[in-house]
Amino acid sequence: MRRYGWLLAASLLLASPVSGATAEDDAPPPLAVVSLANCDDLDSDIQQLLRSAGPALAEDLKPLAEAWKTLANSRGLDRRRPAGAVIRLSAGMRPEGYAFVPVSDLKQWLDSLQAVRHGEGGDPDGPFVVQIKGAPVYVKGKANRWAFLAPDPGMLSDLPDDPKPLLAGLHEKYAVALRFSPDGLPKPLRTLFVEQIKAARDAALAKGKPADKTDGYWAGQQFGFRWTVRTAEAIADELEHLTIGVAGDRRTGALRGEMSIESRAGTPMAGWFAQLAQCKSRLGGLVLPGAYGTVTWCVEFTPGDRTAARAWLKGPVADAMKSLDEKHLGADGMEMAKRTIEGLADLACEMVADGRIEGTFSARIAEAGFTSLGAIHLADAAKVEAAFQQLVAKAKEMDADARSAFLPAEQHRGVRLNPLEIPLSPSLANRERLVQFVGEKLEVVVGFGDRMMYVAAGRNAVRSLKETLDRAAEAPSQPVPTFQYAIALRSVLEFIAPIAPANEREDMDEVLKLLQTAAGKDRVSFTVQARDRGLDLRFDADEGVVKIFLLGVSKALRRQPPPGPFDTALPTEKAAGG
Repeated sequence: MRRYGWLLAASLLLASPVSGATAEDDAPPPLAVVSLANCDDLDSDIQQLLRSAGPALAEDLKPLAEAWKTLANSRGLDRRRPAGAVIRLSAGMRPEGYAFVPVSDLKQWLDSLQAVRHGEGGDPDGPFVVQIKGAPVYVKGKANRWAFLAPDPGMLSDLPDDPKPLLAGLHEKYAVALRFSPDGLPKPLRTLFVEQIKAARDAALAKGKPADKTDGYWAGQQFGFRWTVRTAEAIADELEHLTIGVAGDRRTGALRGEMSIESRAGTPMAGWFAQLAQCKSRLGGLVLPGAYGTVTWCVEFTPGDRTAARAWLKGPVADAMKSLDEKHLGADGMEMAKRTIEGLADLACEMVADGRIEGTFSARIAEAGFTSLGAIHLADAAKVEAAFQQLVAKAKEMDADARSAFLPAEQHRGVRLNPLEIPLSPSLANRERLVQFVGEKLEVVVGFGDRMMYVAAGRNAVRSLKETLDRAAEAPSQPVPTFQYAIALRSVLEFIAPIAPANEREDMDEVLKLLQTAAGKDRVSFTVQARDRGLDLRFDADEGVVKIFLLGVSKALRRQPPPGPFDTALPTEKAAGG
């Protein structure tokens, strides 16, 4: 056991700045709680990771696995119950707390550490002091079921008989989790936090716009100041708790990470989350079949958000217009550029005024080639279409090649389609590879429908858009995540690897070999889902992506081995007064 004392020291760091939970009913809630699943569950997760890693990587990870095995199989440790740590603030605003470990026999567990020597007589529950790297860690038992650990014996008073309820079920959902609760901070301290943010804002505003910055930059800064203060107020007064957790799927080998935000009932934050949760989208069916990557979003603004966003947009637009003066575009080019900026600014302002930002994008790589498709909700599609047609007319007037690129317009399911074909330049880098996927000409189509704009590009872009519109016509509006992103790594890497720089291909080939052994389990996704009173951010990685992560860990261990064991086992005595 003594060879892996560094792991025990690392785990005790979770409790270093922490405080004893008082058993009194009027005790303040914990500022933070750390949760660890029971050893049996963690063993299963680790074994799944090693299976995912494969024999070669598993051998590199063996020192870490053996260290865990030694700790988890310590005599006197109860493998069926969870462990954790609690952090509180003392009356003197000092962070204090303890870690707790389930035991079936406290003396056996202390003996198994091989760094403990018991004193004769006294309370068999301690406290005892364990010397780790010369730093004292105090240990106290409770009913021979729990061992509590803290850096100060004063933190081990008024211990609960059973600390498991403090974990609030986190150990059942996650392998490892952390929950932060602002209620653990006294109200005056939270108020001070907000006041300091406001003071920093006021100081910055008092200085005014820097001489070397534009009006647009300053407008953006002012918007940022307001947003920061509002966020600080929400954290201090409206946030109930924030939870971060990681868990593995033993059936599929996938890994899941989550961050969950829970607001107080009846607060503006709770109302905003509830509004986001009600957002339904017409775009659920507008995804290419077999897409390697998809992005969808659906957000509704409150009236206050709309006003703030419209005010902020004025800055970037002013900067963009001013920057045109430094370009040498000629009269026709300047006019076209200004029209484009004005059109985009009007579009952005109208989208914000409409109070809804909704869209989707997907891309597919197959034997037939590369195709991408995007769609976005517009407040006034007719106005945007008119501006697009003006730009097309101007382009045709200025460039003979543009006249031949645009093909006759057509309609499909009420959507007006404007196709064009753009020849790939002979001097284009990696042209041969691109021709394999899109052809000698890049096919593009821009479509406009009922409050919608569609863009498709790649091989068979027009046909793909039509087929997607047919499927979408059968799909009703439905609830969708606030934001969702997913990508299949193997398809992307197989496309990129042949044109990647030579010094990167070896690593890419190694990663591709790992993904090929994962039998299609190569997707990464990130989802933001609003719900009543809360918001969940979730990251999912398939088994093949976990293999890539473990490959990185393996290479890091080869360069930098894990911290070495203790030079000697330092004895521990019964704490004074125990």
